[in-house]
Amino acid sequence: MQRLRAFVNQYPTLRKGALRLRSLAKLTKSRGDIFTEYYQNHKWFDGESHSGAGSSLAYTENARRMLPVLWERYNISRFLDAPCGDFHWFQHIELPEGFEYIGADIVAPLIEHNRANFANEQRQFMRLDICKDPLPKVDMWMSRDCWFHLREDEIFQAIRSFLKSEIPYLLTTTHFACEENRDILTGGFRLLNLEKAPFLFPHPIDTIDDWIEGYPPRRLALWKREQLLHLV
Repeated sequence: MQRLRAFVNQYPTLRKGALRLRSLAKLTKSRGDIFTEYYQNHKWFDGESHSGAGSSLAYTENARRMLPVLWERYNISRFLDAPCGDFHWFQHIELPEGFEYIGADIVAPLIEHNRANFANEQRQFMRLDICKDPLPKVDMWMSRDCWFHLREDEIFQAIRSFLKSEIPYLLTTTHFACEENRDILTGGFRLLNLEKAPFLFPHPIDTIDDWIEGYPPRRLALWKREQLLHLV
């Protein structure tokens, strides 16, 4: 296999054809299949978390410190984390008394793992496709490190899921320094600024710095449901 790849890479025409075939293969797979394959093949495993470097304890230090502050500020007692990934970093947040956490992800084996290892009276886990499934009734939905892996139309599907749910607050990742958004295939990656076209979110009501040196600057940004109704 390595010899075949080396041969293909020597010839640009063959290489472009191989890339096109990979793209077509992705188009025929569901979101669930793509991200389950990534999880099972350790595509994002960085030695600490199966959800990638952005879920390391060093990377999430500020998010872990500031999320409880945000919950108190906006009177949040029921919280949806979707996708929740492998729960590596979130398990280190001490939940307030009476607080309910729902971790959801499209990857079924990952949810089974989280249920077996982390579920308790305050934490529950469920399989969920944020682009098409009804979202549970909560006070705030956090969708961290996700939308920059989705196609533009899938992001708009997730936005519509949020607006149909009547959840008051959306907390999600945005690369505020990114000047232009581009589309990708599901499972790829690009910087994503939700205040730029085609999304044109208004200015968020609150933010949490969520990057470390060596990575593109980004924030967890908070929007009220009413701010996004024009996107329906």
